[in-house]
Amino acid sequence: MSQKHFFEIPSVVKENIGKLDQLVEKYPQFIPVPECASFLGMDRDGLRRAIETNSIPFGIAWKKSSASNRSFKIPSAQFYLWYTQGNHVN
Repeated sequence: MSQKHFFEIPSVVKENIGKLDQLVEKYPQFIPVPECASFLGMDRDGLRRAIETNSIPFGIAWKKSSASNRSFKIPSAQFYLWYTQGNHVN
C-alpha cells in the first residue's frame, strides 16, 4: 500500500532553499551583509542593527579598535542552519 502525502512543500519554499544553497556555495565561510540582506529582502542597515542588538542569532558585530566603525560577520553555516532550522528541504 502506498503512503499518501498530506503535506507538500510549496515550490516557492523549495526555490528559496535553492537560492540559499547558491548563496552558501558562493560564500562558504562568511556571507557579506549586503548579500544576506538582499536574500532576506531587507535593508542592509536594518540587518546590521538586528545583528548589533542580538535580535538575530546568526550575525556577529564588533567595534573596530578605537574607531567608531563597527564590523559585521555572518557565518555561512550558522545562517544556513538558522534559516532552515537545521532541516534541509529536498
